[in-house]
Amino acid sequence: DQLRVANAIGFDRTTISGVIDRLEAKGFLQRLPSKVDRRAKELLTTPAGRKLLQAIEDDATQYLERRR
Repeated sequence: DQLRVANAIGFDRTTISGVIDRLEAKGFLQRLPSKVDRRAKELLTTPAGRKLLQAIEDDATQYLERRR
């Protein structure tokens, strides 16, 4: 959920909300009501979001390999 993401990366609730708004608007994330807690929103990556994450991981791996 949003709060766990905010805590994990050290952002406050207001900041993470704006970041998630932009990621959702670009089609990388989707917010859905939590099945466990009606007040919370679960964050799911979309296919486009998973593709972006894979590209970032690939680029990071290539960068680290070049630095060796």
